[in-house]
Amino acid sequence: MPTTTLRLMAAALGAALTFGAPFVRAASFDCARAASAAERAVCNTPALGELDVRMAAYYEILQHAHPAEEGMAYREFRDALRDEQQNWRQRVRDACGARTDCLASAYTARIAALRGVADARLTLRMSGAGASSPGAADATYVIDGEPVKLTNGESVQAAAPGSATKRVTTLVAQSGAATVAGRPVTAVLLSDDPGGSGRFLYVATAQPDGGAPAVLLGDRLKPVSVSIERAATGGATVVVEYLDRPAGAPFAQAPTVKVVRRFALERGRLVEQRG
Repeated sequence: MPTTTLRLMAAALGAALTFGAPFVRAASFDCARAASAAERAVCNTPALGELDVRMAAYYEILQHAHPAEEGMAYREFRDALRDEQQNWRQRVRDACGARTDCLASAYTARIAALRGVADARLTLRMSGAGASSPGAADATYVIDGEPVKLTNGESVQAAAPGSATKRVTTLVAQSGAATVAGRPVTAVLLSDDPGGSGRFLYVATAQPDGGAPAVLLGDRLKPVSVSIERAATGGATVVVEYLDRPAGAPFAQAPTVKVVRRFALERGRLVEQRG
């Protein structure tokens, strides 16, 4: 059984034990502790729950990313975003009460706003002269043997057949386009949230005839950059930089340890270069 399937089953089982019913994770927060009419409406309305999960995924990605604007410290960016999110919850979402149409509009607008922040603020370091490939945001990637089709940089699907738990996969960074063996190639970083406590970071490539299968980098990492270095021989190396935690540190600890990993693109696969 593929590793992703096992993780998704474990995530769905954990959610079921939490909420007392099989495969139920109605929102990004604990529905047993819903504190307002708006939160209860989100938990009781599957479409709103899906919007809440999508919104939370964008928010968490932004909380662990670098702002592109020079002079704007990461802490300032993070704190300002947190305050804005809290203000939205209290003054926009909760003001809707149990009105589902109002909540749907509020969530849709918030998701669009968070995506706008990502476009305007996040840094993306590229190598190579080509511009980034727009196709990377709409490509199909293979994660642990399972195809995941992105649309506008995102995929939201059921974690398992008939499950209310949502698996959210998001394109968080992409390199500049490079030509390798006569074909355009873009390296990408993907965040995959199967609906449990984990948020897994992968590196993959997008190519016209199908990219390299995604390689797992780790859980709850902080992505920094992805780039492609082209060799004089015509080959290419994908370089990934992210922040991790010291060995043995709990996931609650913020990642601070810089990690750089290099992957050669060989026969359609990413092969890590060690040593």
